[in-house]
Amino acid sequence: IKGLDIRSAISIHQAWKERLFNYVGGSSSEKLDHNMICRDNACALGKWIYCEGQTFFSELTEYHKLKPANSAFHISAGDIIQAVNEGAKGKAEILLTDGPFSEQSREVQILLAKLYSRINNAV
Repeated sequence: IKGLDIRSAISIHQAWKERLFNYVGGSSSEKLDHNMICRDNACALGKWIYCEGQTFFSELTEYHKLKPANSAFHISAGDIIQAVNEGAKGKAEILLTDGPFSEQSREVQILLAKLYSRINNAV
């Protein structure tokens, strides 16, 4: 949709949970940077939100809900990464399993599906 592969964006958000579990558990070879991950405009979805999404869909409620949801998702993921990078693995585990990350990830996925549905029903 106007430069965004919604299925891919949903898949990427689903994959973050496993990616973070691996990072927190020490089985990841990645070196994740909190300062980069917490930026909501650095991922493909964020770039779309601030460019094509804003241009073409800023009048839609789903778009206005997606923007802060994606931002909250990135902040939560960044908090988990920061805890790991500071050596606070226990804190990172709690943030990952009991913190807002999972709900925020799910919210982004739901909003993407709703946006897709809304746009397809309007065409």
